Amino acid sequence: MKTEKIFKDDILQRAEKLLFYNNLLIAQSESWLPAEEGNRNMEKQIEARRKKKLKSFSFITVCLLSLVTTVLAQNPVQTVSYSGTEYYKYSKKEYAKIWMQADPGNLKSRSERKDEKTGEVSIMIFRQDSAKMYVLKPEKKTWMAISMSQLNMNDLVGLNVEKDRNVEKKFLGLEDVNGYECHHYQHISTSTLNSGTQETGCTHSWIFEPLNVQMQYSNCGYDEPIYLGNFQQGQQPAHLFEIPDDYTGMSLPAGGLMEMLTGKPREQNQQDVDETKKNLQEGMQNINDQIKEIENDPNKTEQEKIMDALKMLGGSKKK
Repeated sequence: MKTEKIFKDDILQRAEKLLFYNNLLIAQSESWLPAEEGNRNMEKQIEARRKKKLKSFSFITVCLLSLVTTVLAQNPVQTVSYSGTEYYKYSKKEYAKIWMQADPGNLKSRSERKDEKTGEVSIMIFRQDSAKMYVLKPEKKTWMAISMSQLNMNDLVGLNVEKDRNVEKKFLGLEDVNGYECHHYQHISTSTLNSGTQETGCTHSWIFEPLNVQMQYSNCGYDEPIYLGNFQQGQQPAHLFEIPDDYTGMSLPAGGLMEMLTGKPREQNQQDVDETKKNLQEGMQNINDQIKEIENDPNKTEQEKIMDALKMLGGSKKK
């Protein structure tokens, strides 16, 4: 099990890119619908369905990635049970409530967060005994279970995106956080994607090592760290780490979130994405070739070249 903190800003950036490919897959899944020119009502229906799916996919992705960040930010060799509230350091706004139960060989944790914009509450539970994480949506009384083995970008989303990941941990010194002398660490994550490009992410954590508790953390590039307040040691109620009996749920399928979205197995989704990427690349190359042809036309003025390029690009959008 990886003990390093998962970098929220790094992963969410890649999640946004995956949402782009998800958008393309949704368009493909709707290809059986009529697409006559001028059928605006049908276009609106397709767009409404697309936005609904995107919203659901985005919410689940953010919840899962937040869950990974919350739990794996803690060292799994947890020796103390406690509860607390996470706050933004400067605005003092509440970020999340957390509970940790450190039974021998069975670490359990729970975090509750309310979305500031939608008011929707998300509950995330981790249980070492089942080697699973659970995302609960109280408004709908539903849950989804994710195996620890699925907590990587490729298996979580269900696409072969990331080839390799390396995490470097650097000690920056001792600092006081709310009266606790903490070890301040910087974590730099380098991800090599299957496309051949590399992406990096960075975060900071402040650990009170006598109890092995993270007292504060922040993402590089963000001005406001999040700290642990109302810290209280002690045994936590067992029911906090159980799924209510009146909830219904499912486990994340082998094809990840994309299989949930499209209903297709991982292999088919990967093939669809690869084909779509290939078509996009070919389309962009075709556009570039046409632009170069326009630019190199000796018989047209610069104004005419600009107008021809605009007409060509306008025609491409309509296709």
